[in-house]
Amino acid sequence: MISSTGKFYLASCLFLPLLACCALLLFLRRPPPVAALTPPSAEVLEVIEEAWALGPRNPEARQRLEVRLEVETNRSDRNRLRFLLGHFAREGGLFSRAMPLFALAERNDPLLADDARFALGKTYLHTGDFRAAYAAFTRLIEETVSEDLKAAARLERSEIALHFGNWIDAKRDAFAVLVSAPEHLRPRSLFLFAEACARLGQTKWALDHDYELWLSYPTDPLAKEAWKTIEQLGRPLPEVPLEKRLLRPRRLLAAGRVEAALRDLETLLERREPLPMAEKGDLLLLLAEAQTRLGRFKAAERELGSLLEGGDPPHREEAARSLTRLYLAQNRRRALERLHRRVSRWETAPLVVTETAFARAFLAERNGRRQEAERGYAALASVKNPRQADALWRLSWMAIQRGKLREADRRLERFLLVAGEELPKGRYWQGRVAWHLGNRKRAIASW
Repeated sequence: MISSTGKFYLASCLFLPLLACCALLLFLRRPPPVAALTPPSAEVLEVIEEAWALGPRNPEARQRLEVRLEVETNRSDRNRLRFLLGHFAREGGLFSRAMPLFALAERNDPLLADDARFALGKTYLHTGDFRAAYAAFTRLIEETVSEDLKAAARLERSEIALHFGNWIDAKRDAFAVLVSAPEHLRPRSLFLFAEACARLGQTKWALDHDYELWLSYPTDPLAKEAWKTIEQLGRPLPEVPLEKRLLRPRRLLAAGRVEAALRDLETLLERREPLPMAEKGDLLLLLAEAQTRLGRFKAAERELGSLLEGGDPPHREEAARSLTRLYLAQNRRRALERLHRRVSRWETAPLVVTETAFARAFLAERNGRRQEAERGYAALASVKNPRQADALWRLSWMAIQRGKLREADRRLERFLLVAGEELPKGRYWQGRVAWHLGNRKRAIASW
C-alpha cells in the first residue's frame, strides 16, 4: 500500500513537469514584441525616407507606402507603415482613409497607441466631428503616461470646449497646461486660457494673459490674435516691470525682426516716467544693438556714449565692449584709441581694458602697421588674461606670414601652453612649421 504522502509525491512528480511544459508552450506562443522596440528593416526605412522626400501630400508617396504595406510581413513594420500612411492620407485630405489606419495602429501596437489616438483626434477635428475628437483626446488624457501628449491633448480639448461654449471646461484644461506644460506649448495655453477668461467675463485675467503672450512670444502667430483681443477689451495695459517688458524686443531681435524690436524700444524710451539706472541701461543696450544691425551707427554710438557717461558699471562696461566692436567694424583707429585711454582709467574693468587693447593691436595688424600690432600683442601675451592665447596666436600667425619659421615655432610653443580649445589648431600649424624646418619626426608627432 502507498501512503497518502507517497501518492502526493508521485502526483507532484507527474504534474510539475507537465505544468512546466505548458508554461514553455505559452512562452513560445506569446505575441512578438511591439513595433517601437525593434528598428525598421532597411527596406521599410528606405521606403519611408523616399515617401518623406516626396512629401506627405504627394499621391506617389502614399502609393509607395501602400505597395510596401501590402507585401510587408513583419508586424512591427506593418504598424509603422499604417501609422505613417494615415498621416500622409490626412495631410492629403483623405480623412476617411486616415481614420481606420490610425485606429488599426492604436489597436495593434501599444507603443504607437498614444500617437495614433492623438492623430485620430486631430483627424476628427478636420472632419468637423468635434464630439468624437473630444472623446479621443479625453481617452488619451486618461490613459497616456506621456506628459507632453497629455498637455497637447488638453489644449485640443480646451479649444473644442470653447467651440461648444463650455468656458469653464476650456479654462480648466488650458490652466492645467499653463502651470505644468513644456515651453513650446505655453503660447497656446496662454491664448486659450485668456479666451476662456474673456468669455467668462474675467476681463483682468484675460488681459493679463494675453499681454503676457504678446510680450513673451512676439514671434508666435497667436501674439497678433492676443493683441486684437487686448484692443477689443479696451482696458489699460497691465503694469509690468520693464525687465519683463524688454523680453519682447529681445526675442524679436533674436528672431531677426530688428525693425519691430526697434519700434518697441523707441516706444519704451518715450515713456515720461523716469527709469531706474539698471533698467535704462538694458533698454539703451538693446536699442544700440538694434540700431547697429540696421546700419544706424551714429545713433548706436550716441546711445552707447550716454551709457559710458552715466551708466552703472556693468552697463558701462558692456557699452565699451559694444563700442569696441563698432569701431573695429568701421576701422576707426582714433575712436578706438580714445576709448582705450578712457577705459584704462577705470579701476574696476580690467577685462574691458584687455578687449580694447586687443582690438587696437588687431586693427593695427589689419591696416599693415606690423610693429605696432606686435607691440600690442606682446604686451597682452606677457601676462595672464582672457586674450593671452589670442595674442600669442596672432604673433605666431604674423611670424608664419613673414616666413620667420623659427620665431613662429617658439611662439607656437607658448601658444600651446594656453591654447585650451584651440589646441588642435596650434598643433596643426606647429606640425607644418616643423615640416618646413626639416623636422619631419616632430611634425608627424604634432599631427
